[in-house]
Amino acid sequence: MKDQSPATSKGESIRARYATTIVVQFFQLLASVVTAGVVPRALGPAVYGSYNFLLGMASTVRATLTLGTQQTFFTKSSQTKDSGSLTKLYALFLVGQWIFIMGFIFAIHVLGLQVWVWPNQYLNQIVIVTSLEWLIFVALTLEQLGDTKKLTIYTQILTGIGSFLNAGGLLILALLHRLNFYSYTFWMLFVTVLISTGLSVYLLGIHRDVCWTGTLFGQTRKHIQDWRRYASPLIVYSAASALLTGLDIYLIQCFYGPQEQGYFALASRWASLSLTFTGAALSIYWREIASSLAARDRERAREIYLRFSHLLFFLTLVLSCWLCLGARHLVQSIAGMEYLPAAPLLMIMAFYPVQQTFGQLCGAAFLASERTREYRNYGILFAGLGAVVTYFLLAPRSAAVPGLGLGARGVALKMVVLGMLTVQFYELSNARFFQFSYLQATIDKMKTTLVVGGIAFVILRGLIRQMGIPAGRVGIIPLGLISVFYFLVVGLVAFFCPVLAGLRAQDIDSAVADLKTNMASIRLRRRQ
Repeated sequence: MKDQSPATSKGESIRARYATTIVVQFFQLLASVVTAGVVPRALGPAVYGSYNFLLGMASTVRATLTLGTQQTFFTKSSQTKDSGSLTKLYALFLVGQWIFIMGFIFAIHVLGLQVWVWPNQYLNQIVIVTSLEWLIFVALTLEQLGDTKKLTIYTQILTGIGSFLNAGGLLILALLHRLNFYSYTFWMLFVTVLISTGLSVYLLGIHRDVCWTGTLFGQTRKHIQDWRRYASPLIVYSAASALLTGLDIYLIQCFYGPQEQGYFALASRWASLSLTFTGAALSIYWREIASSLAARDRERAREIYLRFSHLLFFLTLVLSCWLCLGARHLVQSIAGMEYLPAAPLLMIMAFYPVQQTFGQLCGAAFLASERTREYRNYGILFAGLGAVVTYFLLAPRSAAVPGLGLGARGVALKMVVLGMLTVQFYELSNARFFQFSYLQATIDKMKTTLVVGGIAFVILRGLIRQMGIPAGRVGIIPLGLISVFYFLVVGLVAFFCPVLAGLRAQDIDSAVADLKTNMASIRLRRRQ
């Protein structure tokens, strides 16, 4: 897909940015596979569960206090060439946010309410993990700033290097039997600071003319007016959404304890690996829709929405099917027998990235088109419904208000099933706004689901049973070979039937032509 609008005529092209991001994200996926196996095994379910509970609560507190500033910053920065004053103002807000959060934590501790907010957790661990979560968000913000200025390639490379450094350090700590709660969090802090520093030098130093140059208070009034107009509908929704997400892990912690939290954390962490391609594309997709609509090119915005939506749905579904059907073998061989109860949970959570991909792309389209009031109304309605469903799925039968007592499986079912149903309302609204057929788009995705699901069931389920592959380390090599065969078959089907992935035949031809040109260029340079 080539840039066509005046707003996107300079800088790195969409194809170059997304191709680079996909390559980097693939290598990051490999690094994440290492950490996703090493860390849970070294920490154990209880400690791993406590860490993820603290991280989730930190995210809840920070997101509640975001006040719609993140969405405003990204959208407005995407619509302007130079946004230094906006970047400085947002940076000031983030620093103030961290100071407020630290004050909130110590106030809760002094008032003796810590046991109610963070059950069975230590103050020093709360402070460390909360600071880590905030720094991770800062690094993500810097990465997104690069996307808004079409400076994606080097930001992705820097982030990828950081991911490999992180994985290497954790692997060494595990081999030396030094990986515990504190060594894990402090190493993560070190790597996150390193990544943030590198991104700051590249964006705020080398490219300061578009990312940082500008008087802090020169356009403050305008930025605040933009924020009030754009984000005022988002403030209540952002808080409600964050609190609902926090409610899931909070109820697991209260009703079932850190071990169940560890199983849920493992399933969530591994399932999130399927979001690799979505995470890689989301900022680019959001930026291009916002830019196209600012240039009054709704046709191009619609094309971006449909192409990205179907392609990312396909890629995520391929990974989700693989993760679901290989769940038991993967858990036993990588995380160990301690996490075996997490296998059924992982089979459900494997499809959460499909819902997340659908939901994130729909939501980003709302935000990029500044339809924040409608986005808020849907969000608050479904957040309230989700809170009620969460309680009745999780609450034990012996509770004052009894529930089904499903534990973490209840949260997984709610996230996947209810999430997929509610996201259809967002898709319908986007269909009206961008003027495309919701029914046709849904039928296309259902066809993709049937084909990919059928291939996965025949190859993964069929061959694993037919060959009698045992669970555990003994079966990891044959499982790997079957997995490679599965991905090859899906890739070949998509190559000969590109509509399955939301592509056109000319997209495949163009990609092959580019590859041949690049290979010829490499051979020519070698001869010279």
